Amino acid sequence: MTSQYLFFPFTHVTQHQLRQVSAFFPQVSYLPLQHEDKDLPHIRTAVEAGQIKRIALPANHIDTARQNVLQYTQWAKIHKGNERNLKAIIKDSAYFTSDTHVSSIKSQIRGTHVDEKARISTSSPEKDLLFLSMAQMCDEQNEQINLEFQAVEKNRGNLFAALRGPEDPMTDISQDFSCADTDAGLTMTGERIAAWAGGMALAGGMNENSKNCFLVTTSPGVMDYLESNCTDVINALDIDQIKVHENNCAMKTQWQHQFCESLMSAVHGEGIREKDLPTVTDRCEVSGKIKVCIFSGDLINDLLKTSGTQIVVCLVNLK
Repeated sequence: MTSQYLFFPFTHVTQHQLRQVSAFFPQVSYLPLQHEDKDLPHIRTAVEAGQIKRIALPANHIDTARQNVLQYTQWAKIHKGNERNLKAIIKDSAYFTSDTHVSSIKSQIRGTHVDEKARISTSSPEKDLLFLSMAQMCDEQNEQINLEFQAVEKNRGNLFAALRGPEDPMTDISQDFSCADTDAGLTMTGERIAAWAGGMALAGGMNENSKNCFLVTTSPGVMDYLESNCTDVINALDIDQIKVHENNCAMKTQWQHQFCESLMSAVHGEGIREKDLPTVTDRCEVSGKIKVCIFSGDLINDLLKTSGTQIVVCLVNLK
C-alpha cells in the first residue's frame, strides 16, 4: 500500500515549509481552508508539480468558516481602539450571540485552563474550521511579513556590496538572505492539533486503519507538545545530520524512494540504523534532520479523533 504523508497541523504551507518537506518526501497532502482558485502562487506551482496534494473540504463548510472570519474582522475594526473595554463590550452587548460565533469560541480558547481531554471534548466541526481559518490567515500574514523583511535585508546587502566596490574582498562573499519561518506550532499548539484533526475528519482525509499514514510537521513545538503530553511514545528514528538532495538534483527522486522505504522499516519495527539510510554521494550541500515518533494511547487518539491506532509523526527540518 502506498504511504500517505499528511502535513500537519497547519492549513497554510509557507515557502520555507514547502522546501523542507519537499526535500524528504515526493509528495505530501495538506488541508487548505480556501478554494483552489485562491491558492497562493507557490502553492499552485507545487500542486501542479505534484509536490503537494490538496485534501478537499466540502465547499459549503469553507464558505461558512470564511464568512464567520469576515464577520469577526469587521467587528474587530468597529471596536479598534477600545481594547481596554473589550471584555465589558463582549459581556454586555456581544456582537456574536450564537455558540458557533467568534466571541463565544474565543472566550473558550482563552479562558481558564482545563485538562486536555475536557478541552478536546468541546470541539465541533464549526469551531474547528473557524479556528483553522483564523490560524491560516495569521500564518499567511506572518509569512508575508517575513518575506518583506527578507527583501529589505537583500536590498541592504546589495547596497553595501555596491558601496564597497568590486575590489573589496567582502563583496565576493555570498550572503544567505533566506528567511526561516518562526515556529507557528509554539502558539496554541493543542488547539491547532485538535482543530486540524477535526477538519481532517470532516474531509475524510485521514485513514485511521492504515499503518502507512504518516503525519509530517516542520514544527519542533508540535513534536515537543506531543512528547510532553503523550505517555506512550516510541522514538523510532532520530537523525540530527542527514544529507538531502537539492531541488534540481537528478538523484533526488531515487533518494526519496529509498528514504521512504527506510522510514517504513523503522516504523514497522524492522530496525533501521543511520548507516542504513540512503546517502548523498554527489555535490549536494543541503543537510537536514529527521525525528520519527510513534504515539499511542487515549490522549493521542482523542486529540486526533482516531480510535485504537498508533500515530506516526515525522519532524523534518533543513539546516
